[in-house]
Amino acid sequence: MERNQRRFYYENHFNLAFASMSPAFQDIFNIKKINSPLGITLLLLLSIGTTLMVVLLGWPYGIIVLALVLSLFIVLIAFINPQLAYFIYFVSGYLVTIFLKLNEEVPWGVVANVFPILIFFVLIIQKLRSGNLKWPNFNSPVSYSLIGILFWYGLEIANPEGHAILGWIQALREILTYVITFYITLELCRDAKFVQNFIKVWLTCSVISGIYGCIQQHFGFLPFELYWLYTMPRNQLIIVDGIPRIFSIFVSPTTFGISMSMAAIMAITIFGTIKAGLSKFLWAIAIVFMLLGMAYSGTRTASFMLPATLVFYLVMNFNNRTVVAYSLIPIAIFAIIMVLPIYSNYTLNRFRSAFEGNKDPSYNVRDINRHNIQPYMHTHPIGGGIMTTNEEGFKFNPGHALNGWATDSGYVKIALEQGYIGLLVYCFSYWIILYIALKNYLKVKAPLLKIYSLGFLLVLYSITVAHLTQDAIYEHPNVFVYFGLAAIMVKMPELDAQENKLLPVEA
Repeated sequence: MERNQRRFYYENHFNLAFASMSPAFQDIFNIKKINSPLGITLLLLLSIGTTLMVVLLGWPYGIIVLALVLSLFIVLIAFINPQLAYFIYFVSGYLVTIFLKLNEEVPWGVVANVFPILIFFVLIIQKLRSGNLKWPNFNSPVSYSLIGILFWYGLEIANPEGHAILGWIQALREILTYVITFYITLELCRDAKFVQNFIKVWLTCSVISGIYGCIQQHFGFLPFELYWLYTMPRNQLIIVDGIPRIFSIFVSPTTFGISMSMAAIMAITIFGTIKAGLSKFLWAIAIVFMLLGMAYSGTRTASFMLPATLVFYLVMNFNNRTVVAYSLIPIAIFAIIMVLPIYSNYTLNRFRSAFEGNKDPSYNVRDINRHNIQPYMHTHPIGGGIMTTNEEGFKFNPGHALNGWATDSGYVKIALEQGYIGLLVYCFSYWIILYIALKNYLKVKAPLLKIYSLGFLLVLYSITVAHLTQDAIYEHPNVFVYFGLAAIMVKMPELDAQENKLLPVEA
């Protein structure tokens, strides 16, 4: 009763505030008169003004003005069509990596982080106006596990080992953005069409990235990419033995390779259900580009994701003889690649090294480093503090014992910065996401959603495994895919109920 009174109070005050606005402002706020002579004139003046500001201010401040104006349009679009704004935000996760190579001094990450906050703000306003303040499936264990991560982040500000509040704020801003991404996906995923659009946008961006990666491999890098590559120490990680690893539109070959592997797993899952014809041929071409992009990136973690996912799928379907029989095809291809007597191809050698274990010198170095740092983990249950490892440590926590320590593994990074207690909090959240994904996959009956949920489950599993050897989950734009898929899998039983015209099913 008290809760209903409180809700009525806030709704009533919001409606009164909205009614007190001038009629002209209400029209703009409701987006009712944009398609009018006055609206078109205002948009034209805004476009001309923005163009002049970009020209007069130059790089990079003019681009910042442009980004702010685009943000305004995102707000307008969000009021008209929140799902469209969401997918624009999704695509921006790919585009921002291009701008980072143009100028790293501009905080492009902040610009990208603004989008989900704007969409979240619009959704709250719409809920207040409609009187429906409920968030579907908020009671999911996944939601509470993510809140647990935010709570732990809040406690880390009191970590005596970490002494840079600015680094903590930046890390909190990023993790908060990812959690908000989960919640807005949860809110906007209302039918199977949203899932299909999500897959289309994701795989389209992935195919374009794969094609561009192949162009880089065979025709070289553009001038601004070469400048970005050779002006920082990063070229030691990208150019190996005099041969550049391909990064496509991304800022890291590792992120590119993992992104291609994730998309390829999803595409291969769908490919098996498509009937022969032009559509199947186009899907096959798309998969080839994604796999080539993965191979050209020289990312061994990405190469390992495919067979690891196949093993997981076989375990799930061990009693299905058809699945086991068809799985012999990729196993045979893998065996041929491993024993093929070709040793002069760098891409092929790099792929093989992912499965050599302790025969690979790089693996041995990383293994020794992990053993050397284990005593620090054991004696620091809450870690050394946020943003104290890798290159970020020099920037935010200079002089710290963990400065410059290359964590490689996402789990090692958490263990060093947030201790084994923090590692348990994160691992519990990852486990909950996989558990709910598997549980809801088994619930789904609608054939199309069954295929989608299988692909999502396999992708979530693959990136969780990849996090063992790379900071795979929290790299843009893979992090948007991860939390987006987690939210969709929470909603999957509800979508399945709609498809089968059943009563709502709890996730």
